Amino acid sequence: MITEPETTQPGAARIAALIGAEATDLLIGSYGGTRRYIPSAGRLTGGHWLSALIGPEAAARFCDAFGPGHLTLPRHPTTRTDRRRLIGIAAGPAHAVAHRFGVTERWVYACRAAVRAARRARA
Repeated sequence: MITEPETTQPGAARIAALIGAEATDLLIGSYGGTRRYIPSAGRLTGGHWLSALIGPEAAARFCDAFGPGHLTLPRHPTTRTDRRRLIGIAAGPAHAVAHRFGVTERWVYACRAAVRAARRARA
């Protein structure tokens, strides 16, 4: 029996580490849960949907990591742990991150502290 090779679909945290939390939020907020074709970085044009959505630099990094081929983009993190990690690695002042994710500044500080603690535990 011939089977297709198993592929590991990236999670929101992995994508955020690659292209940033804000770009990840835009990407999975717009196309999460859908299967999209991701070109190679060399074939990416300025008018491509991915470049227009997240910017050319982030799109090139994303395509280098996941293209060429079809990729099912993850849905928005629904578990508290995934969302905490995504908020914790988001760049910018706490009030801007809180506004972007619809949470309080206090929650942003708590998420950032949790991410720092997890990094220390791994080191």
